[in-house]
Amino acid sequence: MKVSNQRSTKPWRLLEKKPIFKSKWLTVNREKVSLPNGKIIKDFYTLSGEKLVCILAVTSDQKIVLIKQYRQGAKKVLWDIPGGGVGKNESFLKAAKRELAEETDYKARKWISLGQFYPDPARSPTIKEIFLALGAIPLQKPQRIENIFVKLTTFQQIKRMIGKNQIRELGARLAIALVSQSLNLEDNITKKKGCYSSLGHPDQLLNSF
Repeated sequence: MKVSNQRSTKPWRLLEKKPIFKSKWLTVNREKVSLPNGKIIKDFYTLSGEKLVCILAVTSDQKIVLIKQYRQGAKKVLWDIPGGGVGKNESFLKAAKRELAEETDYKARKWISLGQFYPDPARSPTIKEIFLALGAIPLQKPQRIENIFVKLTTFQQIKRMIGKNQIRELGARLAIALVSQSLNLEDNITKKKGCYSSLGHPDQLLNSF
């Protein structure tokens, strides 16, 4: 049987848009839209968009820079990777470098974009870019301005944390999944004593890109 998705892939038509709440950090809009089938929705609510970054930072000995911080929206202390908002005159890359320094007191010698995604496309045009930061080292002059706990850990430990649902932030899990897929971690994990826990030689990760 042939299934057609043409109707569902057509964009909605915006008929009216009115901000019902506006602050320095957030705008909530009430939109009136026309669906492809002609149905009218008079009160579809959307949020203002912003640009975000998150960073999977890896040291030369293949340790991942994780952070733990309280998140008011979730009302929980969560494990995550560094990240934050992009300033008005910043590029995604510049913001990523700044956020890594401000949250962890680390910098990196090589930066690779792993792509962009929409965290909540149904309600907001906010876009987030994931960066892989290789050769991460501590800053000589600390710049950390946030109350964040920083921990170095291995890919193998992170995979265990994900398996136990201890890492629950989407950007962090997506970044880890993308790197794991690129490097075929499953084929390189070894339990032999004296060997590296995930990728073999420390230079392998840096040389893979």
